[in-house]
Formats: sequence, structure tokens, C-alpha cells
Amino acid sequence: MTTGNNTISIDLMPANSTVRFSATNLLKNGQVLGAGKQTMWLPAAAFQARLTNGPALNQVVSTTNSINYKTYDFDPATVETAELQIRMPKSWDKGTITFTPVYSQLTTSAGSASWNLAACVASTSDSIDVAYSTPITVTISGGTANILYIGAESAAITPSGSPVDGDLLILAISRGATLAADTLAIDGRLHGINLFYTANTDSDL
Repeated sequence: MTTGNNTISIDLMPANSTVRFSATNLLKNGQVLGAGKQTMWLPAAAFQARLTNGPALNQVVSTTNSINYKTYDFDPATVETAELQIRMPKSWDKGTITFTPVYSQLTTSAGSASWNLAACVASTSDSIDVAYSTPITVTISGGTANILYIGAESAAITPSGSPVDGDLLILAISRGATLAADTLAIDGRLHGINLFYTANTDSDL
């Protein structure tokens, strides 16, 4: 076995053989690659609108190339919410998460749209009626019709509850229509969010 700052190499040579097999396990900062910050894209169509004050699901088709998008259209005056449940991978470190929202708008109208994300976890034998965490907001400056606007990564969100392996992570995305920073006077079309989490192992086995 040979070691260095960034690699561990193991050479295997069967008896009576001139063939050498070598396996290298790459390390970064003392951890096996594959652990660390991860991301998953969660499209708007994967969410479900709340029965009360839920956004409208819409299908958008681009004019020239007929690219189809499924969006949730969030009102500029009423706070509307959509939810998603994910069974998180075992490699999740059960810590904080962050997100980046992606949205567009049907017509040109100056302003900014604020997007709030709250989260909670539910374990086996838990009540399904779990309280959400305090939502974290990302505000995006938009303005032009049919342009993708991608927000900055949010501050850390600590899902409420006591996470364990195999939990459901429950997300609630809403538009902060009543926030002073939300100045867009028309619907904001949410395309989806990138969810970021940290893995502490390179395997879910």
C-alpha cells in the first residue's frame, strides 16, 4: 500500500502471476470522494399545489423552438404554496439544506419575486401532521418576459423534527407576495428549485 496527501493506492498481485491489479481510492481533505455537498433538481411539476391557496400548474411552450416547460404560477398578491415530499438518501448527513429557485414571467414587468422554502422531516411512527421550519427567502430581480431567472443560493434551512435514515423530507415553496422585497406585480412562474444537502458517505447501502 502506498499513501500520499490525496490518494490511497492498493496493489494486488495474485500468487504466481505477473499481472498487477491496482485500485485507487481518491481522497479530498481526508474524506472519500462522493461525500460532501450534493444537489438535486426538483422541477415544479413534481410539487403539488395546496388545496387552499395553491398556485396554478401551467404548461409553457416557447415560441420558436417549441420547448415545453411545466411551471407553477404564483400570484403577486396572495401567498400561494406548493409542497413536495422526498425520501432522502441514507448518505444525507441529516443537517441543513439550501436551495436556489428558478422562475420566469409571462410578460415584461419590472420587479423582484421572493421565494420562501420551509422544511420538516417525518420518521416512521411520526404523525403526518408535522410543523414546518421557519421559511428562508431568496429574492430574484426579474423584469423581462420569457427569460429564466436563477436565484442565489439561500441561507441554511434547518428542517424541523429529528432526522434519521430514511426520513421523508417535506418541502413547502411559496412566493412571498406580502413581503416588501416582492415587487413583481404579475405572476411568477416557478420552474423548480435546486436543493442542496450534504452527504457524509459515498454510498447509500
